[in-house]
Amino acid sequence: MRQCVKDIEKYSFPQRMVEKWNVLMMKLLQHIMCIALKKN
Repeated sequence: MRQCVKDIEKYSFPQRMVEKWNVLMMKLLQHIMCIALKKN
């Protein structure tokens, strides 16, 4: 388990990339939720 975590840290994206990805995912989720709510 610890070895796996170390590998992830070694190959992890720069923090900025992670932040941009999180923002993208949040926008995508909000968009999906809006569509789902409109259908009901």
